[in-house]
Amino acid sequence: MKKIAFFIVIIFAITLIWVFRPFSANQETHYLNLEDFIQQISNDIRELTYEEQQETIKKGRENGIEVNFRNDGSVIFEHEDGTTAIVNSDGSWVFDDLGWGTGLQIGGDFPLNELTQLIPVPSFPIYGAMGNEINYLFTFYDVTLTQIREYAEQSRARGFTIDERLFDGESILGGHFFDFTAHDLNGNIINVTYSSNSATITIERP
Repeated sequence: MKKIAFFIVIIFAITLIWVFRPFSANQETHYLNLEDFIQQISNDIRELTYEEQQETIKKGRENGIEVNFRNDGSVIFEHEDGTTAIVNSDGSWVFDDLGWGTGLQIGGDFPLNELTQLIPVPSFPIYGAMGNEINYLFTFYDVTLTQIREYAEQSRARGFTIDERLFDGESILGGHFFDFTAHDLNGNIINVTYSSNSATITIERP
């Protein structure tokens, strides 16, 4: 149940930032939080004109949000409630603590920390990453079954071989489904799933 709840959280968070709209000079909407505010921003905030940047900064301050356009191309959003979001210069997004004790990253490099370094770094790009010191979940799109099978094998080489459970075949709804779960000597659990060119990888402490 904990894994299912964690997956629901990341899907909800990704949905929050999936659709962005440009600001309107006459817009009178009052935003409640950082996620609502960001939803009103153009799809690539790094390409806003100077006037649009100033309008974004103004709108942010009206809602308790400091917006900082940095010289390196990144943008930082800091809400008065402590929530922070960063648009990196490569276009990836990082949310720091959305209230669930987790951080959310969209795109960018594979995040390395004490927990994630227990598993292999995927050779395919991540779409989303979300987690904390107890569990971490990654989502992937446009991946192949072969890539996921190879990743499971790499995970075995890292020691995830205990109490292995594997399903690799047709699902009852049609299409191929892959599900690999195992833990290492320290009880850390990895789960790798694949369906319809999409995949998830979860690493969780006991």
